[in-house]
Amino acid sequence: MKTRIYCILICFLLTATVLNGQDYLYSKSRKFYINKYDNFAVVQIPDKNEFEIKQTLAQKNTIHIEQVLRFERKFYLLKSPKGKSVYSELKQLDSINASCIIPTYFTANAYGDTSQFIMFDEFRVRFKHNVSKDEINELNSKWGVEILRFNQYDTYTLRVTEESPYNTLEMANQYFESDLTVWAQPNLLVDVKPQSIEDPLFDDQD
Repeated sequence: MKTRIYCILICFLLTATVLNGQDYLYSKSRKFYINKYDNFAVVQIPDKNEFEIKQTLAQKNTIHIEQVLRFERKFYLLKSPKGKSVYSELKQLDSINASCIIPTYFTANAYGDTSQFIMFDEFRVRFKHNVSKDEINELNSKWGVEILRFNQYDTYTLRVTEESPYNTLEMANQYFESDLTVWAQPNLLVDVKPQSIEDPLFDDQD
């Protein structure tokens, strides 16, 4: 009996250790664990146009532009082949000077459906009604974050800058965990990809 309890405790501690090292975002004040893609990343390359970037990537022949996300701000979703890290491949391209590299995340449900979470350098926060403007400015200054816009409901759209020590997801989590906010979440594009069903008779089922 003692051995069984000991084994259960070890399993619990191992699981907790793994989750503590895993990325997460908050949804309805609860942690929602997500996984980081190694072969996808969002990059901002302000000093080059799309044609120049494609030419450079074609020479490398391991990374390509999967999607142009925000043309006006030069954000691109890059993809490398499975088994190759897009981050490692980017380091080998001296002519690609990305001012911002943001991880892309995914999660899979019990049915095998995969959701991809794509984010930029922006996140949204709703501060508690009793938080003063001075406190908000102090927090933004502490984390190197700038205000893009806000409304009368204490909801702010914030941008992570080069002075920020964390990426967009981590910064949103820092704001939520500061106890000054009602919620804080990155601006996300969620791409849900259902698992393919390899049943030739599936379409004939009622």
